[in-house]
Amino acid sequence: MDQSTQLAGLLILISICFTLILAIFVLSIAIRRKNKLLYAFCLFMLFINTPWMPSGFGYLYWLITGKIIAYEIYILLGTMGIPIAFLMWFYIYTSLLYPNWKKYVLIITGIASIIFYVYVFYFLFFAPGAPIDYMIGIKKTELDIEYRGFVLIFIAVLLLIGAPTFLHFAIASIRTKDDPKIQWRGRFILISLICFMIGAPIDALFTPDPIFLVLIRIILLLTALFFYMGFVMPDWVQKMLKLEIKEKPTPTS
Repeated sequence: MDQSTQLAGLLILISICFTLILAIFVLSIAIRRKNKLLYAFCLFMLFINTPWMPSGFGYLYWLITGKIIAYEIYILLGTMGIPIAFLMWFYIYTSLLYPNWKKYVLIITGIASIIFYVYVFYFLFFAPGAPIDYMIGIKKTELDIEYRGFVLIFIAVLLLIGAPTFLHFAIASIRTKDDPKIQWRGRFILISLICFMIGAPIDALFTPDPIFLVLIRIILLLTALFFYMGFVMPDWVQKMLKLEIKEKPTPTS
């Protein structure tokens, strides 16, 4: 494994660990507040990192064993959490903004997710001889893959649908009158979305030099941090912004 690939794997592993720590913080707050939306957000934080998990854990596996993880394991690590992450986000989004549409959105997303899982499992394990490099993805390096076929289409559609909902959620929060806390939530989520839209495409489409790679990883770390700050609004953020630390009731379903 060359040094550039090792650096990429190390930075991704750091990013995953950082997001995992944030998810643990969210879980602790969710338990304390008994808030279903925060439980959903915890799962979202865990699984939104799914596309990067094979590279991060693959690097850790290589450090320990000196071997590369199997193609099938790589694919499962990199895809299985994607539908869950978006299902959790659509649950949060519709609960807060469109509760009457929540059931229908979740049913449609759930059916699409089942189709996705059946497709991936079938061609990975039950269709020997199938051209999976073209139907699922092809390894570009020991830690990187280029998704193709239905997998690529599924991920692209989720991103095309999900990105506007993030933007709408942020703008709706910013436009809330007479509640600076919600306005700041929207600002942080908007910053997070901007960071993601800058960092993720560059990370997926290009192989930057080491210095630029570090900058991209920092941008993606900021994505997770600002989204955490916006959605959870922990006490230290409220103190920093000189906001009243008094949690208002939040819809829980």
